[in-house]
Amino acid sequence: MRRASDQFLKENKLDDAIYTMLNDQKFVHDPAYRRAYLTRMRENFQKGTVNAQLRAEMLRRLHAEFPGKGVFARSSTNSEDLPNFNGAGLYTTVPNVRGDEQLVEAIKTLWASVWNFEAYEARERAGIDHVKIYMAVLIQEGINSESSGVMITADPFNREINPINKGSIYISAKRGLGMKVVEGQRIAEQVVYRPIANAVQVLTRSEEDSLLIFDER
Repeated sequence: MRRASDQFLKENKLDDAIYTMLNDQKFVHDPAYRRAYLTRMRENFQKGTVNAQLRAEMLRRLHAEFPGKGVFARSSTNSEDLPNFNGAGLYTTVPNVRGDEQLVEAIKTLWASVWNFEAYEARERAGIDHVKIYMAVLIQEGINSESSGVMITADPFNREINPINKGSIYISAKRGLGMKVVEGQRIAEQVVYRPIANAVQVLTRSEEDSLLIFDER
């Protein structure tokens, strides 16, 4: 939705506000000031107005694909899964979105999450140009799951060139819905599966006794 987000930025003068922010020398050099500025910027996104035509198109797609269903609004940017930068967990997911207004607000939240403090800091360290970041909004039907989390088709902890590591799969998961895994708020069950050896290496066990489930209402 690059066209949609660009349109939203221009119509609410957020593109000018972003330019001013990024060229504020105190913003560049003072982390506390930067964090507060980014918070205000995200708040300005939430205050922004989605024009009637764009709003109608958003809702048309929602009603056509997910009539009467709760959905997750998931974020995905062009600054993720790069050779030297993965970007996982930096942007926002909004769970259990129900109703027209909730969807519009959720999309604004995702667009705003380009300016999450942790996302900005990570991109800055990686030398990624902030103004070239674009946010896609992925809408997914919300369902309960026994367990969920993140899977990577590599072993991120072992870069050694060894035939036994070929095809390794890393899984980080916990019971129920997986937002806490992505957000890094809880210790997840972490394993590495090595298909050549048909072996599973357990890295951590999850001791959390809570279970996050989808609200059927």
